[in-house]
Amino acid sequence: MNVIHACQNLWVGCNEIARDMEWRKEHGITAILSVLSDRCVVDDNLITRLRLSPPDGPGFQKWHIDMAVRFLEQMHLVQSRHTLVHCWGGSSRSVAMATTYLYLNQGAAIDPIVPFGDMEHAACKLREIRGVNYTPPHPAFWELCKEYAQNRLDHAEVG
Repeated sequence: MNVIHACQNLWVGCNEIARDMEWRKEHGITAILSVLSDRCVVDDNLITRLRLSPPDGPGFQKWHIDMAVRFLEQMHLVQSRHTLVHCWGGSSRSVAMATTYLYLNQGAAIDPIVPFGDMEHAACKLREIRGVNYTPPHPAFWELCKEYAQNRLDHAEVG
């Protein structure tokens, strides 16, 4: 199945893995970030979910990215919950969201399996590890992720 163990307690995968109750149970998944333009198919009251459903392109806005990153920070970083980030194929939006989160929080008790020089390098490494054909995120969406990360870092340095 299409899944990456991105760092301790954080996985990036496809819709199929998100629906696989046995896999979720085996890995102790208790939080899921779904980045799908379709309806979410995970139906489990024991899972805390955030579903973002804008299209992979110009419909995505910075507040979507902010919600996703803050959800991951709360679930994974603060609460140490086993978290899955997924999109339909597990190679585009989910990788972009996980990369943005990991890039912003490197060194914050996160031990990613890839070194983070910059977001482009990190995303390439995550896709490489996944080992299947990769679909790049819509260029406007990926640029938005990079802008969001840079803005957060710039504001953190000022404050």
